[in-house]
Amino acid sequence: MNGHEFTNKNEDMKTYEFFTPETSMIVQNENISQALVDFRLRYGRDDIIAIVDLKREIEAFISIKISPICAGLNEDAAEIFRNNKAKGFHEKEANVGELLMLITSELSEALEAHRNGRFASGHLMAPSYATWKEWFEKNYKDTFEDEIADAVIRLLDLSALRGIDLEKHIQEKIKYNKLRPQLHGKQY
Repeated sequence: MNGHEFTNKNEDMKTYEFFTPETSMIVQNENISQALVDFRLRYGRDDIIAIVDLKREIEAFISIKISPICAGLNEDAAEIFRNNKAKGFHEKEANVGELLMLITSELSEALEAHRNGRFASGHLMAPSYATWKEWFEKNYKDTFEDEIADAVIRLLDLSALRGIDLEKHIQEKIKYNKLRPQLHGKQY
C-alpha cells in the first residue's frame, strides 16, 4: 500500500482512519475522494501515485464482504486435538518443526496416491463388508482424498495445540488476498 494503511474504525464500515508515518486522518466512506485531495495538498505532489493506489485499495476493501466460510473451524480443531490427545499423540511435547514435517509427509503421501491413481471409490457401504472399518480400508484408506484429509487433520491439530484462531486468520487472509494483484504479483 505504498506505506499507507487503513482500518475500519467501526462495524458499519463507514468511518476509516488513514495512517502514514507522519499522521493519521479519519474520513467517512462517502468523503474518500475529498479526503484524498486534502491528503495530497497536505503532503505534496510526491504522494499523488500513493493516493491513487490508496483510493483503489480503499474502494476494494469497502466492497469486500466475507462470509464466515470457516465458522466452526476452531471448534473442529479443538475436537481433533482432543481425539489425538486421547490416542496418545500429545503425551510428550513435540517441536513445531517435527509437527510441520508430519503435515508435509501427509502431502507427500497424497502426491504418491495421485501419481498411482489411488482415489476414493465413493461406494456406499455394502452388506458385503462386515464392518465400517473394513469398508473404509477397502474404499478410502491411503487414497488421495484420505491423505489430504490427514494433512488437514494434522494442520488443525497443530493449530489447536498452538492456540491459533484459524477462523480469524483465514478471514483476514482472504480479505488481504482480494486486494492483491493477479497471481499475487508472481509468475505462477
